[in-house]
Amino acid sequence: MYVKPLQTIRIKNNQTHVSAKHIVMTVGAAGGLNVILKTLLNPGEEVVTFAPYFTEYGHYVNNYDGNLIVFRQIQILFSRI
Repeated sequence: MYVKPLQTIRIKNNQTHVSAKHIVMTVGAAGGLNVILKTLLNPGEEVVTFAPYFTEYGHYVNNYDGNLIVFRQIQILFSRI
């Protein structure tokens, strides 16, 4: 595992220091989402997303016995004054 360039990252805005132990490398968004959900999601908990969304989110959440809650867009029409 090569982490030499990632040993310390300095975030300029708030002077936060991040070390390599705080970084998880994944091969894409799907892998990253699965790592996050496996880490944070307990069985029966809800994950909220807004439509439109990538339909695979439902499968990722189901992998860890969670419930996907989808908020649909509500279109509000304004009449001209």
